[in-house]
Amino acid sequence: MSKKPFILEFDSNKHAVLEPDHDQAPFKFHSRLVYAFVPKDEIDDFLKSVPHKILGNFDTVSFQPDIYEIEINGEKLTLCQAPLGAPAATQLLDWLIAYGVKHVWQCRCINRFTRERNVFTS
Repeated sequence: MSKKPFILEFDSNKHAVLEPDHDQAPFKFHSRLVYAFVPKDEIDDFLKSVPHKILGNFDTVSFQPDIYEIEINGEKLTLCQAPLGAPAATQLLDWLIAYGVKHVWQCRCINRFTRERNVFTS
């Protein structure tokens, strides 16, 4: 028996069984994402201090975060609250990437995000 174990087989098909953008939603998010691992009330407090608008939302059984456009130092960014748990966070991130996100900054304290990191110049 020279057949490789199933776990070692390579699938060259680049398409997923269910693509992240299968719903063909009309979203086009900004390429830079602030992926906030914080409670919703912290995001709400942060949004009081920056120009923003809701671009869309992601709907699951247990979590429905809004996806925001925020503007900091004249640059428009995407902001989204990350869900609890790696599988859910990865699913949402995959979906955000399918609709335009290319660079991801994760943060655990949204109010310190703009004070401590000058990430908007690169």
